[in-house]
Amino acid sequence: MKKVIFTLWLIPFTILLIACGNGEYDQSIDDVIEFHHDDRNGMFASAYEHEIRENGNIVVHDNGKYIFLSFYDPENDMREGDKYYYERAGETWNRLEQFEGQAMIGKTPEYQEQLGEELID
Repeated sequence: MKKVIFTLWLIPFTILLIACGNGEYDQSIDDVIEFHHDDRNGMFASAYEHEIRENGNIVVHDNGKYIFLSFYDPENDMREGDKYYYERAGETWNRLEQFEGQAMIGKTPEYQEQLGEELID
């Protein structure tokens, strides 16, 4: 009887885990976007309101140590804006200069999403 109850509990739990997707990098991505917004906070903050995950091109490298961000502006014909590279430094993030982030371009990413849709898992 215990095996039946355990099995009945395990099946929906397994389906739930599969349905939720990987999510391994979700917190890191959210953290780096928040850091990105804080870094750009100021008098022109309203110009960057479109810079949210659902308008982004996000690439994760080196087990989450490096994250690349760029955002599409829906009010500007969905053109891709500036590209930003961030490196995890303990509990915070450091923005890398453009040339420092270029080294990631040739490498295969561990995770990628575009406009909120997962491309690579």
